[in-house]
Amino acid sequence: MPRVYLYSLANKQQTAVTDSWYGSGEPVFSDDGKYLLLASARDFKPTFGDQEFANVYRDMQRVYLVTLAKETANPLAPKSDEVGKAAEKREKEKAKQAEEKKPEASPGEKKPEEKSKKPVVVKVDTDGIQNRIVGLEITPGNYRNIRMLDDNRIFYLRRTAGDEVGEDDQELFQDKDKKSHLCGYNLDDRKETVIGDANNYQITSDGKKMLVKIKRITPSSTSPKIKSRQRIMSTRSRDSTCSWIAVRSGARSTSRAGGKCATSSSRPRWTASIGKQCAINMQRCCRS
Repeated sequence: MPRVYLYSLANKQQTAVTDSWYGSGEPVFSDDGKYLLLASARDFKPTFGDQEFANVYRDMQRVYLVTLAKETANPLAPKSDEVGKAAEKREKEKAKQAEEKKPEASPGEKKPEEKSKKPVVVKVDTDGIQNRIVGLEITPGNYRNIRMLDDNRIFYLRRTAGDEVGEDDQELFQDKDKKSHLCGYNLDDRKETVIGDANNYQITSDGKKMLVKIKRITPSSTSPKIKSRQRIMSTRSRDSTCSWIAVRSGARSTSRAGGKCATSSSRPRWTASIGKQCAINMQRCCRS
């Protein structure tokens, strides 16, 4: 079974985040450096096969969070109706409304210089880290491209066995960019919002814009042609009716991991890997 590991370049040691009972992958750090997000297959709901009398396991994954530091509270812990965070939630909503009401700058007007944000400090307590894994209450399926922003919203792509109905062999067995459901999960409200169908997406480093890739099949007399469309949407919208902006050819795109490294040293301090041979650098970097 594939496992997720954390590797410390300072101590030259690796720590297993998940055990060998469940297959896990797609690891990524949250933007604030408090959590490690991953997809893990832990839902066992077998069905019977069509050709033989045997159990078939599909749609086993969900998105899980790992609190890296011991003092970090469980974001999915039971909430009290009497002792809540209603005042804090109202302040956040007022701040967002004030930000949305700000007038847009004219083309000739100079934009005010934005204050540089402090580098993200990632603190990891390896002791008991396997016991600090919590899962989102979402539909089991196959998950990829997970991203958690600073405002406690998690975006991901979900694909289930039902999405394979009606697809031809070329679409069914392609390796990447399969048609999936782009979803967002709010940790504060603990609700999921299905934004729409997409093949892939990427959010800018500041978390304000999202680039969405959508493949559409157009009918033709000879053979079907797949047209790829890319759109930019604002991640500030909470509902599915978002404003879309066409992407100009040759437009500059912002990489999610662009800029200088967040740590004082040029070498990343922590990396996450799937297995021992496939190492994926998941170090959080400064936003441009």
